[in-house]
Amino acid sequence: MFREKLMHTIAKDYGDSLTEVRRWRYADIMNAVALYRMEDEIIGRAKP
Repeated sequence: MFREKLMHTIAKDYGDSLTEVRRWRYADIMNAVALYRMEDEIIGRAKP
């Protein structure tokens, strides 16, 4: 469930199709998550 929702978000943000994102390796998905976390910290929305 969480992973599927994450893939939808990545597909929307990166402009790829959902089918394409589903082919991503696990490491690529985790890199995208790390980028979201960094963006949150820079913007100041990160939770401690």
